[in-house]
Amino acid sequence: MLQATFCLQPAGDTLTRKGLYESVFTGCIPVVFREDKAFLQQLAFSRYIPYKKMWVYIPARLVEAGEAHVTSLLRRVPESRIRSIRRHLRRRG
Repeated sequence: MLQATFCLQPAGDTLTRKGLYESVFTGCIPVVFREDKAFLQQLAFSRYIPYKKMWVYIPARLVEAGEAHVTSLLRRVPESRIRSIRRHLRRRG
């Protein structure tokens, strides 16, 4: 996790997982597969922390339908976006 650029955050037993927070603290960009209101409201301090600026979102329905390939999409994330996300992670992590 310390050397990875992206950390996948698949669904778990609850809407949020400790792995998401571990990613933030280690500077590994979380890759989330949902971004709906219920998910966002479950995040710690979601009213104050701009989580959407701290991750990459890939809709689960596209992955499940075979319409999106995670590694291909992540390879196309611009370096400028990676730097921006990491700046947000450093501020909050």
